[in-house]
Amino acid sequence: APRRRKPPNYGTGTNRSNVVQIPTARDGPFTFQARLVFLTRHLWSRHPMVMGLFQTMNLMPSSTLMAEPEQMAQDELLLGIAADAGRPTFRSYSWDGVAVSFGYFQSLATIKKSFSNHALVRRWTGGGAVLHGDCYELTYALAVPASWAFSKLPASETYRAIHQYVAHALQAVGVSGRMTLEADGSTAPGLACFQNPVMGDILLGETDAKVAGASQRRTREGLLIQGSIRLPQDIPIELEMALAEALGSELIPVPSSSSREIADLVDSKYGRSDWLARKP
Repeated sequence: APRRRKPPNYGTGTNRSNVVQIPTARDGPFTFQARLVFLTRHLWSRHPMVMGLFQTMNLMPSSTLMAEPEQMAQDELLLGIAADAGRPTFRSYSWDGVAVSFGYFQSLATIKKSFSNHALVRRWTGGGAVLHGDCYELTYALAVPASWAFSKLPASETYRAIHQYVAHALQAVGVSGRMTLEADGSTAPGLACFQNPVMGDILLGETDAKVAGASQRRTREGLLIQGSIRLPQDIPIELEMALAEALGSELIPVPSSSSREIADLVDSKYGRSDWLARKP
């Protein structure tokens, strides 16, 4: 059965004008943007984690360890699942050994100069290279259908919105972090994602090391976000569910894609040498 949480009433009485209107991603794009800004600037300082970013969200079970191409295939397949269900779909996973995922627009030759001794896989999303499996890490993917207004917001706004909720999920499990502002973050990603914070990234409170980053791709089916959270200490076991509950108020369990669907996409794309070496 769906996990349901009754949204808190922050009004001071029964007068409906005193009740805070929580934004949902089904609002119109301009209304949603305005209400999201209000929520981030006004409410979170007093009532963190008041509501999920999405009213309902599919939740795929934690992935068993799969090889790099299979992980990328399952992430891409989320878009079809989300589009068919008509709601956002989320999954999180870990990596089977040390590997590097790099952005759709990056050059394989350039990546090999810095990561010559690692397994490599090209993502469908953009962004910089991410070294996985070398530290405490939680990787996630979120697909938002094109029918939802959130998927049509500018990339910088969806990036900041997702990281606001990641930051509050970290806070909920005792990890202090802050989002980079325009003044202390670059505007363009470098070769390695976690070596070059950009505006909207999350930095660890004690050291200002970048601990969360993400990449995006928009298609006719919707918006795909692939993100990673890397911590210097062990990932709290509660973080996976804290992040899911931060993003979705009502979580609806869905199964993973079939092994056949994943294998077909690996054979036609992520496992092919021409995909790995494609010219940006």
